Amino acid sequence: MSLNEVSKETSNEPACVHSDTFYFPNGDIVLSAPRGENATTKEMFRVHMFMLAHHSPVFSDMFACSDADSSINDKYDGAPLVELSDNAQELTELLRILYHPDTLLSLNKYPADVPILIRGPLRLASKYQIEPLRERLVELFLHSWPKTLTEFDSAEKAFREKAFHHQVHGDRQFRINDRFAEDSFPEPASAIQLARELDIRGVLPAAFYSLARIPFDNDRETRHKLYGPAIRTARWCMLDLEGHRQVIRGREKLMFWLLGEAMQSLQTACRSVCRTTTCAPQLAEFIAAEILDNEAILLDPLHLLGMLDNSTGLERPDLELCESCWKEVCQVAGPLRQAIWSELPEMFSLE
Repeated sequence: MSLNEVSKETSNEPACVHSDTFYFPNGDIVLSAPRGENATTKEMFRVHMFMLAHHSPVFSDMFACSDADSSINDKYDGAPLVELSDNAQELTELLRILYHPDTLLSLNKYPADVPILIRGPLRLASKYQIEPLRERLVELFLHSWPKTLTEFDSAEKAFREKAFHHQVHGDRQFRINDRFAEDSFPEPASAIQLARELDIRGVLPAAFYSLARIPFDNDRETRHKLYGPAIRTARWCMLDLEGHRQVIRGREKLMFWLLGEAMQSLQTACRSVCRTTTCAPQLAEFIAAEILDNEAILLDPLHLLGMLDNSTGLERPDLELCESCWKEVCQVAGPLRQAIWSELPEMFSLE
């Protein structure tokens, strides 16, 4: 059996197969990594010590003390062998970036896939202390998510414009080049899992708020069964139990905040300038109707209050408020939206 074929010394040892991409004839070190969780096959990577040592102090130290380290005294195909516990696919992704840095440029082509694409290399960059790569991947991840309410509003406007473009120019499922409008925007469930796993907390407030607006039935795996250009889905299966609990608690707090503080502030502002008795009740009915229409769990308070805030550019709701009330409500809605944004960490138990 040739070295390019799967080989197996005994029935108790995992089979070995060469990497299709990273098995260089002139490589001077062989790394082995298990394929999949069962580790019934080891993938062999014949690469270059200088490449690994240049980027990683962990590998550099490993190679420097190789004479005293029994783990590197083994040989495979005539080269020193290092057996790693890392997933072979993740190691492939890391090596691809190290050998072909331009790979980084394509990772954010579709922001919805960024957490999945960078998880492996980011985890290994952290483990092997490849700090420049880790910082670049974290920056790429953070850049996908808004940090301020202004950035959030800009992203929402971009999504509405993208969805309209797909509605006009897309196929029967509103796809363009086999992609939905939402593929150009970050997906929250996978982002939350990655952020929690590697302690990248900056994305969590916006990601949890975005996820709280998406029905559980809107799963990314069944997106093709859902009809509409502006539909949002999530990779719900990637979210763990605690993540689901945080979403539910956050939805409840958003609803109570809207029914309490927001409604009271809007009605108080209205009554302070209004000479009629109809404006304030209309506001209360508008908010209550939004809660009922969204089954009290899929609220989007930033959008709801944005319709009362002229600065967002959203279409006004069909309310017959007097001019004085509209002016006062618009002045109050903006600060209320900012208050929601500021309180997202507390609402979703992130602090």
